[in-house]
Amino acid sequence: MMYIVYLTTNILNNMIYVGVHKTESLKFDGYLGNGINRFKSNIINPKTKFQFAVKKYCYDSFKRTIIKTFDFILKSILLIR
Repeated sequence: MMYIVYLTTNILNNMIYVGVHKTESLKFDGYLGNGINRFKSNIINPKTKFQFAVKKYCYDSFKRTIIKTFDFILKSILLIR
């Protein structure tokens, strides 16, 4: 198990979102951020700005880039602060 610090970018308006995600491998698992998984999520009632943006612009308008990987959550959180 590892933690990634990622940057999700809306490729239409260049808005960026930074977060931490726990994952099993570096292979893209569909997670874009804020509880949104490209393969599993259905955004019917968005609650955050990011969820509203994904609903408005669609999943294909977002690209996730891994900034750094960590073995421990605390180190990953310290990086984004």
